Amino acid sequence: MERERLSQLVKDPRLEQLNLELRSPNFFSIIRVEQYEIRHSNFIAWLLDPKGSHNLREIFLKWFLKEVFSSSKVIGLDEFKVDSLSYHSVQVYREFHGIDILIEAGDYVIGIENKVNSKEHSKQLGRYREIVKSNFPSLTPVHVFLTIEGDTPADVEDEQSYVLVDYFKIREIIKNILSNHQRAISERIKIYLEDYLQILQRCIMKDDPLISLAREVYKNHREAIDFIYANRPDRLQELVPIVSEAVTEKGYILQTCGKGIVRFLPSALVTVIPRTGSWNGKESFLFEIDYRNKRTIFKTAISLGNEHNRNVLAKALKEIAQDGRPVGDKWLIHFSDSTSDNLTSEKFKGDDEAIKSVVSQLLTENENIVAKAAELILEVKDQFIG
Repeated sequence: MERERLSQLVKDPRLEQLNLELRSPNFFSIIRVEQYEIRHSNFIAWLLDPKGSHNLREIFLKWFLKEVFSSSKVIGLDEFKVDSLSYHSVQVYREFHGIDILIEAGDYVIGIENKVNSKEHSKQLGRYREIVKSNFPSLTPVHVFLTIEGDTPADVEDEQSYVLVDYFKIREIIKNILSNHQRAISERIKIYLEDYLQILQRCIMKDDPLISLAREVYKNHREAIDFIYANRPDRLQELVPIVSEAVTEKGYILQTCGKGIVRFLPSALVTVIPRTGSWNGKESFLFEIDYRNKRTIFKTAISLGNEHNRNVLAKALKEIAQDGRPVGDKWLIHFSDSTSDNLTSEKFKGDDEAIKSVVSQLLTENENIVAKAAELILEVKDQFIG
């Protein structure tokens, strides 16, 4: 039955249409801008800067300010006066004391907090108001809260102070520029704007025509697509052979491994460690490379299982315990060392050698621990039972 449903799916021409559209090059997909708020802020700040290399001068900034200054929350200036402003001295800053985008324009200073895939926290909007006030006491402050759908700040005072702007307005401005300022736009900038517009519609606002097509395909092939999704590759599992290769290249012998954990022993311990533990291979003790939680960790680990053997191992390894005793109630960890490298991140995707290098370096730095632990365990091997 599943084979028949999969067959129907792969023969659906709409699936090919989806694949072709998704494979078409998009600069912002390549740099994964849809996933990173900071990259949206970088691009918008670039468009807002009249001196930016886009050569649009103040076109984007003017339209953005018309939206902002039309709010009753702005004092002393409205959208009708935006065209008469002087833009030659405008300054645009990124990450000014934590504020995503800050614009100095004449007698005004505009602070923009941009939220794409996150929420405000730690009363940050209130803090940003104070930062603007203290750093620009002679300028009139304007505070902007830019979100996908024009979300309202949680704090009442922030709600009264912040002008709400949504990404639908950003899209509208970009469409306007593409439509009305074609002669001012180079071919390269046109591609950037069109690509960003596609990312906004497809990944941020979810109203791209391709989304409707995807939903139609899913509706007609729900069972097959759900089956594929349930059996999709798992990144943690995909890394097991790569991390394992780095371990075996150091001369260690692989033991029971799991999703996100590669376990091993030096050859001297393979026949010594009692098989009375709870791992699939019944090992009572193993070394581990654990890369599940956005770090890469080297550990010694005593398994659940025969209490006598656990106690023998725990006492033997006390000499290498970092805090004088093991950590954990079930799996006992006497020693661990880690690196901040997240092997599942985009940084390492497709770069097997970089992954192996991280693991190899971590193992090299802890060779003395492996040797010492092996020495201590060999001294008590006659005490094991089972």
